[in-house]
Amino acid sequence: MIRTGLGVVHGDKRAIMANNVVFSLAILVFVQLRWGMTLVMFQKIVAPSIFICVLSVFVEQSRESELRATLEAKASKELEASVEAVLATMCDAVVLLSSSFRLLRPSPHLAGMLLRSSSSAVFMTGGNFIDLLVESDRDSFLQFMGDSNTRAKMLHARMRDAKSSAVTVHFYHTKYLNLEGQPVHIIGIREDSEENRPQTPQELQSSLSRQAVDEGDHAMSRCVWVDASSIDLTMVKCTPEFSAWSGPSGLNVGLLNWVAPADQSHFYEFFHKALHHYIQCSQDGSESVGPGSLVLKLQPPHWGRSIEAEAEIVEFCA
Repeated sequence: MIRTGLGVVHGDKRAIMANNVVFSLAILVFVQLRWGMTLVMFQKIVAPSIFICVLSVFVEQSRESELRATLEAKASKELEASVEAVLATMCDAVVLLSSSFRLLRPSPHLAGMLLRSSSSAVFMTGGNFIDLLVESDRDSFLQFMGDSNTRAKMLHARMRDAKSSAVTVHFYHTKYLNLEGQPVHIIGIREDSEENRPQTPQELQSSLSRQAVDEGDHAMSRCVWVDASSIDLTMVKCTPEFSAWSGPSGLNVGLLNWVAPADQSHFYEFFHKALHHYIQCSQDGSESVGPGSLVLKLQPPHWGRSIEAEAEIVEFCA
């Protein structure tokens, strides 16, 4: 029992086998010299050593399998994170899909790209990604996804936005197997930069609002979309001009956190005053002048200092 316990705890099958061989030979020699060897005594000495050696091999193989599975799971997670990080730098949204093309986690960035509500069921876990595609592109998408080749590839397709307009996008796709052996699809989605579709705010059905940060002659091109329902005004999408001006910041970050502490309360009050103004105008059909703009200090992480800018609410999508 002691040798068996030590063998399981030690775990090194080579050392255990060597120790048991030496121990068994020593006992055999001792018994032979002291009492003389019989078949029964030989079996009693050798059988436990054989059992311990076999058990040690089984235990070590089990530990190696468990360790290998742990390392593979860790490597899979790191690979997934790396691929997502790369796609996030070049795409507007990144989604994970199951083998049945349902979302494995919510995708507020995709909702923001399509100017739709992030609380909609299709953007939550289990949402059917196929429902977002233009009907005529669904077969080509399924064929594209059904390719057994695991290398990264790209597809041009169209998705439906909040007013059912077709939005041309690029799909960047790769896949891997999860711990259950099921395929997981990683898709980066980038809106076609040449697609200039008109947008009528009154027709959009979304909880997202558009906000522009104004400085100099290029104010209207420096735009960022934020979630008006979030406390910190989470950024879900921005124009390339805004990214170039503010530096690499990443989405899903609160715009309010960029505002200097002394101006945060004024900016928050200004934002919601504008929100209530546009809601009132949409209800009574009036076109009164909005609250204008607000001069404040911003602290984008890329700048490392405060800069003075003028913020203006351009439009709301209610």
